[in-house]
Amino acid sequence: MKFFTSLQLGLTSPVMSSEFNILTPNAMLGYGYRAEHFWYGIEKFTPKAIIVDSGSTDGGPYKLGLNKMTCGRDSYIRDLTPILQACFHKKIQVLIGSVGGDGSDKHVQEMFEIVQEISAKQGFSFNVATISAGFHRDLLRQRIVSKKVGPCGPVEELTVESADRAIDVVAQMGAEPYVDMDRLRAVT
Repeated sequence: MKFFTSLQLGLTSPVMSSEFNILTPNAMLGYGYRAEHFWYGIEKFTPKAIIVDSGSTDGGPYKLGLNKMTCGRDSYIRDLTPILQACFHKKIQVLIGSVGGDGSDKHVQEMFEIVQEISAKQGFSFNVATISAGFHRDLLRQRIVSKKVGPCGPVEELTVESADRAIDVVAQMGAEPYVDMDRLRAVT
């Protein structure tokens, strides 16, 4: 069983060199990992970034409907503390996807507060960017009516009524917001 992953990526960009290592401590932030394996990966592979997911299109809609994060606050603190230590002491970038299970703006804010709490306790200072996935209902209604929204698979068409009943609405996104964030970081 592998407890960490290091990938050689052949990417080219004006903001980064063409090859670098990333480290993923586990498949889902909050599910736990062995700290000694994490630190082994940091020392052996000297990653440029620590990248970890914290959501899913499987359980995410369920969590979105419940308005609850996938794991408890203490689980996120446990997992994030070594990650932020590596970020601060080794100058490694950290990217977290779909925080809290569903990536809602509320959970992005809650995870940001956890990062602030750990940072204050440890004496860390970071530049942090958050990416919002929240979607305004009025825009969603307009797109449903104009048929610019479609299902991602064999499911029913989205209706204005179901959008109105939803607890929260988020957009699914690709890597583009992360790339844009990295470009902005490089010029500031």
